[in-house]
Amino acid sequence: MSLKQGTFFLVTAWTIFLLTGGLLNIGMARILGPEQYGQFGLVFSILFWLEILIVNGLPYAVQKFVASDENQGPAILWAAFRIQILIAVGLFGVSMAMSPIIAKIFNDNTLVNLLRFAFLDILFLGLFHLITAYQNGLRRFSKQALLLIAWSVLRVVFMFLAVWLTRSLPFIFIANAVGAFTGFLIGLVLVKPWQNRMFYDSRKIIHFMTSSLIYFFMLNLFFNMDLWVVRYFLGNESSGFYVAASMMAKVPYFVFMGLSATVLPMVSLGLANKDMSHVMQTIRHATYFLTVLAIPFAVMIMVCRPGLISMIYTNLYLPASSILGILVWGMTGLAFFALFTTILNADNKPLISSIVSFAAIGINFLLCIFLVPRMGPTGGALSTTISVWLGTLVTIVIVFNRFGTILRPLSGLRILLSAAVAGWISTLLPTDGIQVLWIFPLGLIVYILLLVLTGELKPKTLGLWISKYREFNFISLFRS
Repeated sequence: MSLKQGTFFLVTAWTIFLLTGGLLNIGMARILGPEQYGQFGLVFSILFWLEILIVNGLPYAVQKFVASDENQGPAILWAAFRIQILIAVGLFGVSMAMSPIIAKIFNDNTLVNLLRFAFLDILFLGLFHLITAYQNGLRRFSKQALLLIAWSVLRVVFMFLAVWLTRSLPFIFIANAVGAFTGFLIGLVLVKPWQNRMFYDSRKIIHFMTSSLIYFFMLNLFFNMDLWVVRYFLGNESSGFYVAASMMAKVPYFVFMGLSATVLPMVSLGLANKDMSHVMQTIRHATYFLTVLAIPFAVMIMVCRPGLISMIYTNLYLPASSILGILVWGMTGLAFFALFTTILNADNKPLISSIVSFAAIGINFLLCIFLVPRMGPTGGALSTTISVWLGTLVTIVIVFNRFGTILRPLSGLRILLSAAVAGWISTLLPTDGIQVLWIFPLGLIVYILLLVLTGELKPKTLGLWISKYREFNFISLFRS
């Protein structure tokens, strides 16, 4: 399957994940109110960070090793299953024991039981992601997308049922774990790993996993550190506003995360075959797709942010608008950071990714503790945005020095100017409340027209893209 096809399927899957997750957060924000919603978001941010060990560790290694040697795929998956079960049980036990300490850090004893219910998800989510990683390594992106969509929908349905029936935060977190368990069962039925139980030396998997884990711990701190500092200094209400802004700011990152997930097996396979022309072409295309799609997306979110906030979260959350205007650029930068570090990891350089990530998150922490007490929640957004883009610039230099290709400067300039002009035109129109529903797509249409006018996008190319993407439909998810 090609880069375009794989990216289409995975971007579609992550878009549905975002839509369902967005629906969940909108519902929770409206039902719970800023203070309880802030607590809801805080618990999920802690859970999200702890689950790095099981979601981004072994699954990432499985993607790389299966892509490099498909014949050993079943053996690699079985070896990873055994390791994952041990890690999940151990992490679950440690997390349960650490719950009172975490609650004490945030001066909120009510967090203890909430955290313990939330940590049930640790037992199942990593196993589910091993199966999706296996599909990714085989470049079965359509099946991977199908699994991600099923899990995304089921977890949200279960969590809404929990809040509707009980109005209780603990049951919401239990429902989240049930969604992960159900997704894992569906994955088992799809893959049937018990039919081919081969042996594989797990030491290679463990070595790569441990090398890359530091990188993932640091990468995911960009999602959480600013929120934690805001919560520590400013309390639940401010953190509620920050969670609302953060959920919307992360849209560009999660929508285009499918691109990085497609790039990893493509680059790994090219390097394994010593096909540098294929690797360079993949890097060029991936960088171009991300730039041409993510930049205007971020611009329109920034322009339409007051209307988006009031329409989605109600006027009660309007203080989140100023946070969103800054943080959306940090999360967009993180999409680029993830792309270039993924290329480095595929090139067996997870240590370099880890060092850059560690340095960037260190800058983020120092800026947060300095700016948040002085600027409020916007200080956290500014800290994250500055540190992310510093790390991204470093990874761009490293990748360019290694492979000699990134993005044509003229293309980058045309894209940036077209996005800026489209955003400026959109500011001349009313973007309050429900009006963002037509301003947002209108701005993107203006952007596409400007790309055509500047010569960056040929009308013939645009027609070809449309005709090709018509071929990629959900029926093919079941056929492939």
